[in-house]
Amino acid sequence: MNFIYSEERIRAFSNSLHFGPVLDLVEDMSRRYERPLQILDVGCASGAFSAMLALRQINNIQYSGIDMSISRLSEGRKYYEIENLIQADCLNLPFLSNSFDIVMAMGVLYTMPSPAEAIHELLRVCRGLCVINTLGVPAGSNSEYRRGIMGENHRITLLNPAHWKDFLQKYNLPVPDRSLAWAVPTNTKGTYPVYRGGDYRLEWLHIWRMPDA
Repeated sequence: MNFIYSEERIRAFSNSLHFGPVLDLVEDMSRRYERPLQILDVGCASGAFSAMLALRQINNIQYSGIDMSISRLSEGRKYYEIENLIQADCLNLPFLSNSFDIVMAMGVLYTMPSPAEAIHELLRVCRGLCVINTLGVPAGSNSEYRRGIMGENHRITLLNPAHWKDFLQKYNLPVPDRSLAWAVPTNTKGTYPVYRGGDYRLEWLHIWRMPDA
C-alpha cells in the first residue's frame, strides 16, 4: 500500500472535515505566536499532516510525529523530509510535560487498548491545544465492539454521546472545551469498520484548550 499521497489528495485531505478544522486552529495560533509552534502528531504514520501545513503555507512550525510503524516513519523521513519522527507508544510519550503548543491525535484513539491513559498522556505533554479526532457511534448504540481493524482479537472502543460523558467522569478527565460531531458520509463504505451491518456514522473532534493556547 502506498501511503505517500499526491498533491491533489493532500489538498483534498486538508479541505476535509477530518483535517480542515485542525489546520484552521494551527493557522490561527501561528498568526498569534512570534516563535515557531511546537506540534506533536500522535499516530502520524508517514507525516502527511506536515504536507498539509506546507500546502497551506503555515511555515512557522516545528513538527514532530510519533508512530509505532517503523516503515511509515521511514517513508516520512524519505518523502516528506521530516527529521523529528520517533517510534513511540502514545501511552508512554517520551516527552516532558507541557512540551508542545499543539498535540493532535487523528483517528487513533479508538484503536488504543486504554483510551483514557492515552488522553491523560496527550494532555500531559500539551501546553496549548490538544485535539483528538476519533470515531463514535450514534446515541443508543452499544459503545463497545470487539472486532477491530487488525483482526478478530483486536478490540476497538467506540462511545456514543451519552457514554462519552460517563467515560470522562469515570477516568477523571477534563471535559473538552469544544466538541464537534458529524455523520460519516454513506459513500465511504469500506473506509471504516462495519458496526452491526452498517458503516460507523459518527466522527468527533474534541478540543482541550490549555492556559498557553
